[in-house]
Amino acid sequence: EHRGPLIVDRPKLRDVSNMAVNPYSLKALEEEKLQELHDCNRMLEEQKALKKEAKAMPKAKGRAKGKAKAAPKAK
Repeated sequence: EHRGPLIVDRPKLRDVSNMAVNPYSLKALEEEKLQELHDCNRMLEEQKALKKEAKAMPKAKGRAKGKAKAAPKAK
């Protein structure tokens, strides 16, 4: 019944005071954010492709459009 990624296996929120002292954890956080950004962009591209396919196939239009909209937003 649980949808989406499990929050349990995410790394614990980093201590902000720690980050100021340790530039390595800051770098890791930046890389993590960049990775999330890439994932979001990739999902957007996939959605665009789905919509193009839906326009190309008028017969299956309803289903293809529904699938494109049903894709979950990554946060």
